[in-house]
Amino acid sequence: MLNIQSILQSKDFKPQTKITFKWQDRAYQIWKAFNLTRRDLPNLFRFFKINYDRYPGLVEQAYSFTADYEGNVPKLKLFYWKFNSLK
Repeated sequence: MLNIQSILQSKDFKPQTKITFKWQDRAYQIWKAFNLTRRDLPNLFRFFKINYDRYPGLVEQAYSFTADYEGNVPKLKLFYWKFNSLK
């Protein structure tokens, strides 16, 4: 018998609302690329809403660094750290 956690993890989560801005699309792509949980999505969207239009190059540099990093560090924390160090 499957427990509720395994059922929810097997579902492919899609946002409830339409994506209308470029920053929303990019945040969703990064969320999928880092294989984050649903719990991380609101914070990631808030980060992108504030920073993507102001510093698009820095966001992409932080993403590139994090995607290439092979250490055993949570990807989202590493992404935030790299963005703040570039800023």
